[in-house]
Amino acid sequence: MNKSADYRIAIALRDGKSLWLLAVIKCASKGDFYYFMPRDYMKGFPHASHHKDGRTHIRSSGFKHVPWSGQKPNASFEGVGDLMAEGIQPGALAKYRMPCVESDYTDVWKIPLETLNDAEQHTLLAQLLQPGQESSPRLRWGKNVAERIFEDTVPWIRVTLWEGAPFVRD
Repeated sequence: MNKSADYRIAIALRDGKSLWLLAVIKCASKGDFYYFMPRDYMKGFPHASHHKDGRTHIRSSGFKHVPWSGQKPNASFEGVGDLMAEGIQPGALAKYRMPCVESDYTDVWKIPLETLNDAEQHTLLAQLLQPGQESSPRLRWGKNVAERIFEDTVPWIRVTLWEGAPFVRD
């Protein structure tokens, strides 16, 4: 990855020829990782962040939620660390209608809309991953619908789309 530029990943739902943003993950050139929830119906630009010094939190409507400290997201990162888990409620797929402009991103993961059952809850889990890490996520969320690992950053980024809600700890 070019350290003078941000690495931006769009997680998009593909509906025919249309692409709708589900999430955006950014690895900033200074070493911070962000998970953005681009919703035209939500205020406060909600996002989760994992800063280069290990501080993590979720921000929404101007407030900082769930602050904690974790590993520094650099070459010494070990194992797996959660960046964000976002629930997609049954019947909510119609709300995801913010267009995805592919040229705005370094990479776009296009998830076919028909792979999601709109009558079921889904969970989108973004994790930071030690390069070469093969273990499964710490939480099992139900049926794994789709997964992709982005290896152009250190640590790597794994995004998994689950059908179901969290239910068992490994």
